Order: sequence, then C-alpha cells, then structure tokens
Amino acid sequence: MKPNDRFSFVKNNRVSQDTSSMVQCYLPIIGQEALSLYLYAMTFWDGGQKEHLFAAMLNHLNFGMDSLLKAFKTLTAMKLVTLYQQGRPITCYSILPYQLKNFYNIQFIGPC
Repeated sequence: MKPNDRFSFVKNNRVSQDTSSMVQCYLPIIGQEALSLYLYAMTFWDGGQKEHLFAAMLNHLNFGMDSLLKAFKTLTAMKLVTLYQQGRPITCYSILPYQLKNFYNIQFIGPC
C-alpha cells in the first residue's frame, strides 16, 4: 500500500457510529491513531461511489504511511475493518463494534 494507491468503500456497508463504545472500550486497546482511522472511515463513507487516494486520508489524519499501516493492522486484528484487494482499488469494509453492554462478554481466544 502506497499513498498514491486508490481505495473505495464497500457499497451498502453503512455502519452507525457508536463513539461511546469506541472510546470507552476500544480506545485503551487500539490507541488514538487506530480510533482516528476508524472514525475517518465511518465519517467519509460514501457508499462505494468513487475511488479515493490514500494520500487524502494521510493528509486529513496527519499520519505518515507507517502510522496508517499500523492503524489498519490494529483495526484488522480487532475485526473492525477488513481490506480486500482484487486488483485495484483496495476496498475497505467496516464492521460494527461491540456495544458497551456486550463488550465485556467477549471471550478473546488466542495467545496471552
């Protein structure tokens, strides 16, 4: 992934913003940069109507490429975002976060 690469959002993938759950539950785990990227995707979602440059995302968030890649890896690991690439452009699929009341019932499986 490079700044001049293009991406688009998935059509019919409108995810409502639950900033309360994101800040209270996810922020301590994913950090500020990943939260900013997730909120960016929620705010600028356009229904997959056009392609965008990652450079625009970098400029808007004031990120470097390393920060963007790290934030995408974090969001992917937390199953909040999925990226697909079948040729060009990269497609960004956002996933609804767990709500506050359900977050603490999650059973994480994996290495401790």
